[in-house]
Amino acid sequence: MTLEEAEDAIRDMLAGNAFGDAGSRVVVEEFLDGEEASFIVMVDGKNVLAMATSQDHKRVGDGDTGPNTG
Repeated sequence: MTLEEAEDAIRDMLAGNAFGDAGSRVVVEEFLDGEEASFIVMVDGKNVLAMATSQDHKRVGDGDTGPNTG
């Protein structure tokens, strides 16, 4: 995605109300290149218990078609 495409998408979300209340706020994060993974961890403020790890393999196209997104 180019910077211009990102700015257009944010404008559509905020000014265009493209997603209703769900698009009333946008969080911009740093892009990190590499594989995506999820780590399930339970904490109680003192102890840490690592549970399962997982990866999803989302497709780029509608209907789960095309190459993986990353």
